[in-house]
Amino acid sequence: MTGGLSWLTAGLTGVALATPAQLLVTRTSARLVMAVEMALTGDGVLWATRAPVQGTFLANLAGPSFLTRAVTWMFILVSIGALGRVLGNAGG
Repeated sequence: MTGGLSWLTAGLTGVALATPAQLLVTRTSARLVMAVEMALTGDGVLWATRAPVQGTFLANLAGPSFLTRAVTWMFILVSIGALGRVLGNAGG
């Protein structure tokens, strides 16, 4: 069940962050957004290391999982940048 919850977190994070990622890239730079995203991912990993051995997913890993799944922003940003360049736009 924990594996399913983890994948659900990954999917929901991607859906929730797709539009904000696109808006941030078009209003700032892709490099800035990627740096923030990598910092969030690192914070999530460090937070997950503090989870107790007998902890539960919802109580101890849902938050870190959400932060580490912010790496889905990277795929969105790369897609926006690549398609923008192919189509002749700035793309970030």
